[in-house]
Amino acid sequence: RRPPKSTLSSSSAASDVYKRQGQESGEKALETGLEGLRRGINQIEDIQGYLAEKSQSIINALQVAADDLILKVKDLGDAQKVLELRLRWARSRAKKRARQILRQFITGLNRLIPLILEKSKILAQRLSREYGRLRKVTGLGSSSSESPAAYISYLVRAEKRLKSLPYIYQQLFRIEPLTDRHFFAGRESELKKLAQIWSDFNEGLLSRVAISGEKGSGRSTLVYFFKKQLASDIFINELLISRPIEMEAELLDIINQHFKNQPFESLEKYCDFLNEKQERCLLIVENVQYLLKKTMTGFQILNHFIKFLAKLSTNVFVLVTINDYSWRYLMQTQQFHRNFDQHIGLVPLSVEDTESIILKRHRISGFELHFLNPEQTVQARKLKQLASYEKQQEFIRQYFFHQLQDLCQGNITSAIFLWQSAISEVSRETISIRPELRYDSSFLHNLDTDELFLLTAIIQHEKISSESLSEVLMIAAEKTELKLRQLMSMKVVAKMGDDYLVHPLAYRALLRILKTKNFLH
Repeated sequence: RRPPKSTLSSSSAASDVYKRQGQESGEKALETGLEGLRRGINQIEDIQGYLAEKSQSIINALQVAADDLILKVKDLGDAQKVLELRLRWARSRAKKRARQILRQFITGLNRLIPLILEKSKILAQRLSREYGRLRKVTGLGSSSSESPAAYISYLVRAEKRLKSLPYIYQQLFRIEPLTDRHFFAGRESELKKLAQIWSDFNEGLLSRVAISGEKGSGRSTLVYFFKKQLASDIFINELLISRPIEMEAELLDIINQHFKNQPFESLEKYCDFLNEKQERCLLIVENVQYLLKKTMTGFQILNHFIKFLAKLSTNVFVLVTINDYSWRYLMQTQQFHRNFDQHIGLVPLSVEDTESIILKRHRISGFELHFLNPEQTVQARKLKQLASYEKQQEFIRQYFFHQLQDLCQGNITSAIFLWQSAISEVSRETISIRPELRYDSSFLHNLDTDELFLLTAIIQHEKISSESLSEVLMIAAEKTELKLRQLMSMKVVAKMGDDYLVHPLAYRALLRILKTKNFLH
């Protein structure tokens, strides 16, 4: 409300009236003055009430503002408590997660430490073996304790065991070229390549093909199955050179085995016979390495053969096989590879191919297969972690074939021999296999330089007679005979007829040494 007006103006007016009227009645003037004072008092009281009301209103407004401020401060305090609770909960979760991660880390570390120790032990053993091997190769190691006795003992027991195997098993694992497609494995890509080359030949392209591979790599098997997939009306003349020859007459004898009624007098006559054929034909010559003798005059028969190939017409598809180390030697010294349009090099078989070849033959025998538990501590510990018999057998099988691959490096001849030597027991229905292949060939590192040269020559020729070996090495025949007898007594070299070849068990280990010492490349 509006504030009341002041009474001062009324009192002043009453005084002025009294003065103008002079001596009017005093009572009336007094009454007028008193009435003005009453009105002033009333107005003062009204002012006091108004001020009291305004004071109360201000006090109430201040109280409301204070209460609102208190509520807001309280709300702010509650929000801070919520924030503190959230921070406390987040810290609790973080600590719990940290403890969980720490437990997982400790658990993983506890599992990892034995594995690291195990791997470290295996690595240390490998490093120790490699260090010992390097010392032997370089001649820094002591050789006084190295002896072929353990190797010879292993080989004698293995050969005795092979002879005691069931007849069907011996027949299935004969070391000879395959003729049953069911057993064929590992050379499918090479067979497809040969088929493509034959197809190109039928389109008019020249085809002189050389297949190179080390002994036991499957050269003859590959040629056999290539020949089998051709049409039956294709004229095929196959010359199998089974041993070293030095004269053209010996090569003609091999050719004339197919033409006994009309034998050829020379390679030229045989060449004319093939060239006169109107239809396309296939000429296969296996084991061309036997035409080579590494002497001053040892290339004569090989040169005759090369001239013979050059004169053949485009209607003749030529396919030759040759030892890989002879191929490399002739390629470097005689540019032999230039006489061929195509070359197929047989690389070592993979562990899967080796396993497939062996197990295919085993399944045909009808025997169950059982792998004995490994004696090696690390493998035995891993085996205990497998619950079922099937998983344990699978583990031991993989362990065995990886060992086999390390030793034979994809050479099927060596692999078959080692497989048979690993047979521990034969029952009526089951063949048991020892998973560890243990034989010590470290004595090979102690062979002297003359022996290594001699073995290099045998490997390059694949097999060779003592007389030819003397000519190749240019040493006396008596000394060659003596060295060969010593190597035969150590079971490093075997004799086949009049010729000598490296024993399958020593073949791969010997190759490693000869390559390490740069006798072979």
